[in-house]
Amino acid sequence: MKKIIALSMMLSIAASVFAQGTNKVSVTDSIFLDEFNINDVTVTGLNDDGSIIYGTNGSGSAVTYDFKNTNPLNIVTATDADYFGISVAGVTPERDILLSHYMFSYFYNLKDGSKVNIESPDENFGVDAWDISADGKYVGYNLTTSGYEVIPMVAEKQENGTYKLIYLEYDPYDAMGCTAQYTQVRFISDDGNYIMGIQPDNRGMGGRLVVWEKQADGSYKFTTPLDEYIYDLSVEKPGLAPEWSDYVTADYETERELFDQQSAEFDKIFKEYEDKYSKFTRNHSSLDIYRMNKSTRSNTICMAFYDNRVSQNMDLIPVYYNCETKKITEYPDMINSVGMDDLPGGGYIAVSEQGGLYSLTAIDEQGNKKPFETWFNEITGEDISKYFTFTFYDFMTDQEVSGVFPGLPYFSKDGKTLAFAGLNPELGKTTSIFRFDTDIFAMTTTDIKANVTDEIKFGNNKIMIGADKQGVADIYTLSGAKCGSYVVNGTFDFSNVLSKGAYIVKMNIEGQKPISTKIIVK
Repeated sequence: MKKIIALSMMLSIAASVFAQGTNKVSVTDSIFLDEFNINDVTVTGLNDDGSIIYGTNGSGSAVTYDFKNTNPLNIVTATDADYFGISVAGVTPERDILLSHYMFSYFYNLKDGSKVNIESPDENFGVDAWDISADGKYVGYNLTTSGYEVIPMVAEKQENGTYKLIYLEYDPYDAMGCTAQYTQVRFISDDGNYIMGIQPDNRGMGGRLVVWEKQADGSYKFTTPLDEYIYDLSVEKPGLAPEWSDYVTADYETERELFDQQSAEFDKIFKEYEDKYSKFTRNHSSLDIYRMNKSTRSNTICMAFYDNRVSQNMDLIPVYYNCETKKITEYPDMINSVGMDDLPGGGYIAVSEQGGLYSLTAIDEQGNKKPFETWFNEITGEDISKYFTFTFYDFMTDQEVSGVFPGLPYFSKDGKTLAFAGLNPELGKTTSIFRFDTDIFAMTTTDIKANVTDEIKFGNNKIMIGADKQGVADIYTLSGAKCGSYVVNGTFDFSNVLSKGAYIVKMNIEGQKPISTKIIVK
């Protein structure tokens, strides 16, 4: 099969641009590795076109690297010694960086270093921004205090450039019927229709997914879409866990007999609580809120889930929830999967952790899997293992394990840039950035095969087929609604019949297997 995608080479910082793709696939380690001092930086994301990469370093500073800037490296450190851990919440189309700490947030201009503070509507609370939509129109954030009181909010940009603040209503009680520790905004959809967050339980553990859905009148409705999936709502709620100090008051040394009696009574009461809790949670524990990721390409959330029905070793099982389709998907055999991105038409690039190292797997909706290195090779023709081969001793299996172990990947929304940390002692490298001249996700379908043949090509809002061929393109929204069928002769421009947005296209040509792909009409 002819590969039309090309992986382009990074030019020097002096050139400050990415090389254009050619028909020859090429991969190089970026000079970014040296300039960014990546060994001390955790990469946390890319902007939409992949030209800005950002993360945090060990000193709690926010770090950005802008490939379009003459002075690309930028480190922002808090001026107040009491504040530690500034992070990047996102990047605006104007290339302003949204920086955040749990008590303050502001926009930082990469060109001149100027900043615009986000003022809190309540003098008793600071502003903690978590996410910004791709167009910069919506900001999801929380008002917080040093005591970790939280008020979830969203801000909508007005025509005059100011932001309208919206307090998000929510149920303060957790699934157990107890007062939740807090309710917090984490992610926001690009159109502002979905605000995604978490709600830890009364003990500050576990937590559940919460979603605010935008209504016709502009208000947001609070929902907890995974409750029925996680909990058995037909049984009695366990309520608050009994506290040791409420039952055991005797002194261990001077009142030993009474102490033992009280301890036995507490154990009995706690056992009754545990039995109720086990029934209510369907014999599994709660979502691990600290491992929650949103796809860059859809409104799908991935959460790591301790599910004792699958594993008794407290392994993490990935659960995916799509806010638009309301679909819940789990892959029980993808142990410790902690991150993801979408494949067109369904399925994911899943990230699994083992021994502190990460491996990637392409999974379609039918559960068919393909190792990341195989998937990458089919897309680019490049052997990625020469960059990220590593051997380590796994104490769980009592044996050495070798393979390709890249770290948590970050794809740009346009699918043309991939950044991840990896391990290759021989090269002494821990992170690489790869730049593609085509949306890499448009090269993969749900059956984990490249969707480009000599006869069919996608790109720039168009589909191209052989001059002597005729086909029919069936177009669907991401939620499955059909937009229409169109005859294709030669070249067909989707932008003539579709509004801007994401769609699934199923291309049928006589004598060939139908080909499906996700397209972005710009």
